Amino acid sequence: MTDLQLSTTRASLPCIVVVDGNISFSSLATLQKDIDWLYNQLNITSKKKLKNIIFAQWDEQNNKMITHKKIRQNKISLPNFLIFF
Repeated sequence: MTDLQLSTTRASLPCIVVVDGNISFSSLATLQKDIDWLYNQLNITSKKKLKNIIFAQWDEQNNKMITHKKIRQNKISLPNFLIFF
């Protein structure tokens, strides 16, 4: 907007790269990135670790990955005498 001397930024849609531990290869192709880049952004080293990621999207404007991970639940061990009741 040149009349008001305001700067504008280009709007962009989020690019979803992982859903329920599954990689969106079409999104990686759109971003022109590969799996090594994705693993680096997610701070993981193998496909096995993807199962802990519910959702991940690349924020192009801020150059960062936004992730939602599964919450680990601790297993509770019951004393043997409670198992029989």
